[in-house]
Amino acid sequence: MIGKYRKYKKAQSALYDFLLFIPILIVALVILAISYNTSYSTINSNNVSIQYSQETLNSFLESTVNYTYYSTSTGAVVVQRDISEKNVMLLTLYLLTCGQSNVNKQSLSPKIVNSLEYVINITLYNLTYPQFKYYIQFNTTSCGVSANVYLGDKPYSNSLVITASEYIPPNYNYLNENGALVILAIWNSR
Repeated sequence: MIGKYRKYKKAQSALYDFLLFIPILIVALVILAISYNTSYSTINSNNVSIQYSQETLNSFLESTVNYTYYSTSTGAVVVQRDISEKNVMLLTLYLLTCGQSNVNKQSLSPKIVNSLEYVINITLYNLTYPQFKYYIQFNTTSCGVSANVYLGDKPYSNSLVITASEYIPPNYNYLNENGALVILAIWNSR
């Protein structure tokens, strides 16, 4: 009789633990589901989207690149290590406007791995949330030549596109005459 009572008590204890655990698990899952959905829905509001695009642009401009290059008729030119994206953009514009005549303009293409435009595109891809698409446009007029670089996707016709822009002042190494205007556009792709 005593043995049956102990088995019954153990079974009752396990049942009690199970019944106590299930409501706690359900409450925790509901809280997680609500917090997951609100984190994405708050990004869709206009004020937060404007702030997000500006902060993404600021983060992008201060990001650094370890390895990039461009080609000339004499071979590849490796750019310094830990160069900021801001200076990569200025160097790209410099090469398109005042740069050496022997620069291979195709080597700047975003389709070539580790090229100047490729590292700009990859850094922006890594900085934006997965549900967002983007494009970046930077341009200048220097040495009497205009250059306009456009990287990224084209927005859908019915998309709400949020833009952020910044003027990059001239750098003594690149683009002595004028700085560059950078425009980052972000929209929700879902």
